[in-house]
Amino acid sequence: MVQQFLAFLLILGGTSLGTIAAVKAADNGAPMPPAATTEPTPAPDSCYEGSGLEALNACDRALTLAPNDASLWTIRGAILHEQLKRTAEALESHDRAIALAPAYTLALYNRCVVLIALERYPEAVESCDRALKGDGRWGQASPARALMNQGVALRRLRRYQEALAAYDLALESQPDYALAWNNRGVVLLDLGRNAEAETAFSRALELDPNNSLARRNLDIVRQRQQATP
Repeated sequence: MVQQFLAFLLILGGTSLGTIAAVKAADNGAPMPPAATTEPTPAPDSCYEGSGLEALNACDRALTLAPNDASLWTIRGAILHEQLKRTAEALESHDRAIALAPAYTLALYNRCVVLIALERYPEAVESCDRALKGDGRWGQASPARALMNQGVALRRLRRYQEALAAYDLALESQPDYALAWNNRGVVLLDLGRNAEAETAFSRALELDPNNSLARRNLDIVRQRQQATP
């Protein structure tokens, strides 16, 4: 079966001022990680200092001085999820950010990523949708990344046509998005559209020639086509 053999992409992000987190992919389509805010905070301690517990402690110190800073809460959630693997606590932090700022796009996006990790896919779809309709404060995330994650959640719900539509919108927003091309190919395979899947994987490799996993997906779909009478 396709799910037994298809490779998946695992996107690794840096810490500091770069993207926070890497999300372990549970199946063939990989989500994008949580994203850091680019907004300054009023607190002297920075969540970006250090990593792991050091970064979490810095966030907690900052929050004692600015407990209503939604951006600090969502950064804290990203640290908990990726660096410390404390996913349930990460969700609580993102929920706290959203309670303070219900339309805060970045917190809604990060919440979507955590819900995917918790396999709460219907809620993830809704959270990404809210991010897309939010206040536009994306930080280092983007509409394309939210659509990509929404596609991941939809695929895991076996809502393949909706997942494909989400990936198509992501690529409309960001045509050079290699991960979206790869994940689009996976959904096309789910739908039995092997030739289109081959095109999608080929495009992913054009954009990211060093991606060995996308190359493996391409090899697999070509083998499937050769085996088909």
